[in-house]
Amino acid sequence: MIVRYWKTNLILAATIVILVGFVDSGSMYTPVSMGAVNSLPKHYMYQMHSAIMDQHGTVKNVLRVGYMAHYLNNDVTAFVDSTLEIFFAAMPSVIVTSDRSWLTPEKQEIFLQGNVHLVQLNDEGVFAWEMVTDEARLLTDSNYLETGAEVTISNAEMRTKATGMQAYLDTSRLKLLSHVQTQILP
Repeated sequence: MIVRYWKTNLILAATIVILVGFVDSGSMYTPVSMGAVNSLPKHYMYQMHSAIMDQHGTVKNVLRVGYMAHYLNNDVTAFVDSTLEIFFAAMPSVIVTSDRSWLTPEKQEIFLQGNVHLVQLNDEGVFAWEMVTDEARLLTDSNYLETGAEVTISNAEMRTKATGMQAYLDTSRLKLLSHVQTQILP
């Protein structure tokens, strides 16, 4: 039977090889190859919620994920459908969401991929601003976020598109790297 459908099997095998190569190519923010993540996780959870406290006992971050897996072979933790809320003392919190993300072994960097959204609401709970990109890197200790991909930043008055961005979330400083276009909304 395998000999009878050899053309179909050959096309199927070629398609699998091409797709694996496409998925494994990753991006500049993929910390490990997908082959390493494809091993079986040591620990995994569905619908996980976690609160991280600072040294004074106040909430620093709240993490909610649809699926979490920890891989011992490279000590990487992978998240699917993650939402991270970062709290600040002097300003409202920032909510970071992404389709996929990875926490490095040192627990200092989070690599975000796929529909990365950053949203901040003002003190009354009304939309203040939003950033949208395809991939980003977040340094957890310094609340620094960067991307080399296209990014769109918008609020009620304007919309800015750029390629590459560096953002210091705790001080509200932003650096757009190239191809910056701003549109003032009516």
